[in-house]
Amino acid sequence: MTDAQSQADAQDPSRNIAEVGVPCAVCRESIKQGAKKCIRCGSALDWRRWLGVSETTLALLVALISVIGSTGPRIIELFTYKHSDLRLVLRPTDYQHLQLDAWNQGNTTSHVISASVSAKTKDGTQIKASQLNTLGSPAVQAGQEILLGFGFTPSEVSTFLSWPHTQIQSATLSVIVEEYKQKPETRTFDVPLDQFVLFCRATEDADTQWRHPGQGIDNRLTSRCVPHPD
Repeated sequence: MTDAQSQADAQDPSRNIAEVGVPCAVCRESIKQGAKKCIRCGSALDWRRWLGVSETTLALLVALISVIGSTGPRIIELFTYKHSDLRLVLRPTDYQHLQLDAWNQGNTTSHVISASVSAKTKDGTQIKASQLNTLGSPAVQAGQEILLGFGFTPSEVSTFLSWPHTQIQSATLSVIVEEYKQKPETRTFDVPLDQFVLFCRATEDADTQWRHPGQGIDNRLTSRCVPHPD
């Protein structure tokens, strides 16, 4: 060391400390104090040394975590049991429609295939069911809760109104439901007679307006839907 260097070190002690060699924690070769990586063996000397893996291994681990993060949800989906669980509850009649609350508690879509309404008279005669049209989408997505409506198409109205409504004692709404990988099943709901009469009257009014646009609605007392008192 020259006299000039000695004088410089004496004036700037930090310079002397920075240049003091310390042994590498891995290979024990002399390196600069505070170095983050050994220039002799290439080992990391900062927080990475505690991981016990090389930079290449660490990079592979980071890449693997990234892949798992992007594909993880799909892998979980492959091993998740798929099912649909459609719950149906009868709601009060809304004008021309019989209504059901539909809630799919499964994780796969359910479908309402078709619906019909039938009735039984006071003497026990079963009236043939009439097909109903489903209002809105018949598919109920997973976790979705929707309101389903069922009414008649114009071509079915005349058949429905020809029923012996004054003698009807009970009415039934039948819905065919298809759940994930299950055979279609029929679910039936007893429609309260007062609700059925409202549904019939609304259908009758709509038919009158459709056949005679602009004409007023018939007096309710002349309705074919009013049940005959016992």
